[in-house]
Amino acid sequence: MGLGRLLFWILAVIAGLVFIVFAVHNHHGVAVNLWPAPWHVTLPVFLVVFVAIFVGLLVGAGIAWAALAPTRRKARERRRDVNRLSTELSEARKSLPAPGQAPSH
Repeated sequence: MGLGRLLFWILAVIAGLVFIVFAVHNHHGVAVNLWPAPWHVTLPVFLVVFVAIFVGLLVGAGIAWAALAPTRRKARERRRDVNRLSTELSEARKSLPAPGQAPSH
């Protein structure tokens, strides 16, 4: 196992333990008003915090995905260009005479 993978797992276990400790110590209820809807719910504090973190991660991922759209488009265009040029090169190589043979005119 590489050092990077080991470090990832160490950090993941530490983060998991932090989340578990946070959830155990913040299990009391908090009233959440779902305005503009007329609903009020009581949820554990840790659930409200975890949902907020999850929504933040989704929004951040969406923004990053949208920001990288032009880069992905350029990569697709360049991939098509490389494939086209590779095909042209193989066709050009087929039309060349074999090594040691005189070119036909």
